[in-house]
Amino acid sequence: MHDLLKFEKLVFACERLAERNPRAYRIRVFLLATLGFAFIAAILLLSAGAGLLLFYEAFAHNHLVIIKFALIPTVIAWLLCRSLLVRIEPPQGVEITRQSAPRFFSRIDEARAKLMSAPIHRVVVDVGSFNVGVMQVPSFGVFGRPRNHLVIGLPFLEAVTVEEFDFVLGHELGHLSSRQTRFRNWIYRVRQAWPRILAALSGGRNIMSGVFTRFLNWYAPYFNAYSFVLARANEYDADRAGAEVVGAAVGAHALLASDVFHDHLQNEFWPALFREARADSEPPSDPFARSLQALRRISPAEIDASMRRVLARRTSLADTHPCVADRLQALGETPRPPEVLQRSAGEALLGELREGLVAEADAKWSNAIREQWAQARERHQKLAERVSEYSGGVDALDESGLLDYAALIEEAEGRERARPLVEAALSRQPDHAPSLFMRGRLRLADGDHDGVLDIERAMELSSDAREPGSRILASYFLGRRDIERGLRYVETVQEADQRRSAAEAERSNILPTDDLTDHGLGAAELERLRATLVDLPVASVWLVGRRLKLSPGLRCYVAVVAFARKVAATQERLNAILDAMPEDGFKIVTVADPKGAVTRKIAAMEGALVYGKARDFRSWSGIVRDAATNWSRRAFGSARRHPAKVAGALAVALLVAGYAQFRHDPRARFAYATLLIDLGAAGAAEAQLNLLLGEDGGLDDNRFPDLESRTRLTFAELLVSRSRDREAREIALPACRWQMPDALKARRDALGFCSRR
Repeated sequence: MHDLLKFEKLVFACERLAERNPRAYRIRVFLLATLGFAFIAAILLLSAGAGLLLFYEAFAHNHLVIIKFALIPTVIAWLLCRSLLVRIEPPQGVEITRQSAPRFFSRIDEARAKLMSAPIHRVVVDVGSFNVGVMQVPSFGVFGRPRNHLVIGLPFLEAVTVEEFDFVLGHELGHLSSRQTRFRNWIYRVRQAWPRILAALSGGRNIMSGVFTRFLNWYAPYFNAYSFVLARANEYDADRAGAEVVGAAVGAHALLASDVFHDHLQNEFWPALFREARADSEPPSDPFARSLQALRRISPAEIDASMRRVLARRTSLADTHPCVADRLQALGETPRPPEVLQRSAGEALLGELREGLVAEADAKWSNAIREQWAQARERHQKLAERVSEYSGGVDALDESGLLDYAALIEEAEGRERARPLVEAALSRQPDHAPSLFMRGRLRLADGDHDGVLDIERAMELSSDAREPGSRILASYFLGRRDIERGLRYVETVQEADQRRSAAEAERSNILPTDDLTDHGLGAAELERLRATLVDLPVASVWLVGRRLKLSPGLRCYVAVVAFARKVAATQERLNAILDAMPEDGFKIVTVADPKGAVTRKIAAMEGALVYGKARDFRSWSGIVRDAATNWSRRAFGSARRHPAKVAGALAVALLVAGYAQFRHDPRARFAYATLLIDLGAAGAAEAQLNLLLGEDGGLDDNRFPDLESRTRLTFAELLVSRSRDREAREIALPACRWQMPDALKARRDALGFCSRR
């Protein structure tokens, strides 16, 4: 959601730049628009050029090894071309021609002549869309000269008059008109091209399609944000183009009438149609024809209600099309209630084609709503049963009862019938949070801003209303482009979603560190569980309870199942065990794993075995490990109780280890001897040096170079100091023939035994 706030700030900055310095803004948009194509062209030219250059070097200088390297950029260029030459499918629908609908094409010709727009190459009627649009499909992959396809929604064509359709036709042709700002129209087409390029590249299964998809996933949103202001201005230009064809008054009427009739179908016709599912098991065969009849029978009160909802909408960042109120203001017109249709544009322009198109729309719509119809019928049957429980004594219901009844009536018969019940509940208790919440929701559905106050008050009174209220208000404010106010509600929703995801993950995964408890089932429940397990190829079943940290109020059961030998743990068998477990909690069934810590932990719990024989899942290594663990636990407990004994034992162990090291390390013994010499203990030092020079002293080990020389010279110096020159000479003479560092040579020469040899 912070990305949405960033997007809004960028759009706002572009709006200010466009007002203050239009030329600078247009230059920036132009550079961004060409950046994507430049990126694709640069990669293509560099890879193709590098490949050609390497091939030239290979053949010109007979360096055939270079061919291997030349293949890499060549393949990259080929993969890129292959990705970009993916065919973009034209829009689908019933194609009409000049011969089959001459009056329709005459309106196109008249509008084109007035606006000097590009030609329309193909016209299709979409029987399921309440919209009109021009789609440009390149003739050569994602590039090349585009073909213009005009897509007309049949529901839209049946909701407007011929003059109103001329305005919408002029609006769409205005996007292709040479009389309008060419730069804006070019940006409009570029904005249309990038989604198709993304779709084409995302369908590829090679490295280059992945590279370009990543680039375009970054570039397209940024370009969309920067060109948003220009694209919205293009919509206003297109409205003015439509007004050139039929006039601003007719254009304003067309904009309002199409939105009002569409709103009426969505909020009144379809809910009323699905309420017929209470009596009919099959959906009607003519839902589209019925929608047309509903538009002919629309009442002034229904028109007024739809107008309020339509005019309450605000321009948002979700669409470059401004809201109806802003478009009427730009045309300089005030909103006037649309009149009931007498003859639609479809009747006037389609001729003999209309009957077949209406029949096709009826068949398509009837099949599309079949599943929804069955769901609505089942829902209405349940609602009828519940509504009948209240119908006899509504006056005796309290606030909660009235609200429950209002919710049922809303779903069964619509919002208008539910409002009096909500107001009655609030008249009894003005601060009843659920009633305030429901009234706020109903008000916002009708475009009444006071619904915000009701929902915010309900959120203050009840924490249960915080999350659903935040969802409604976030959607409401974002739809009105009030990002700053809606952001805090979005953050509340995100936090709730994160908590829900974490709780879901905790419930769905069982870990060895989980807090497991006794299952707490009675004898009757255990007997029912065992009766079900008898019919399954199950050897043993352990059942425990589980305490959930993130869902403390929810009971959770975990069953570990050991199937009989050579029996597969199919999902059907696991589901049978789930159905046999208690219904008052969340349930997990896992297959016994002898090496799994969860299985061993649950199987070791007292009372967990509810079916079959007990098993020891521990391997020999597990038994040894458990024994070592138990011993270490006992030793640690004893150490905590007797710290003085532990300290003494450690001191003894260190002394023993030090003495062992002293015995086997000549360096340690020599250091000890020199220390004794410094302390004046000549006799003890002599004893240590004798041990070093003995057969077991370790001085012949190559790991200690020069240590024997150092030892002999130190020993000779000690003997000289005690006037035992002859013994000193015998000790020092072997060192006379050895190579040694200069410091030791100086000590040897100072003794003088080598020169007197």
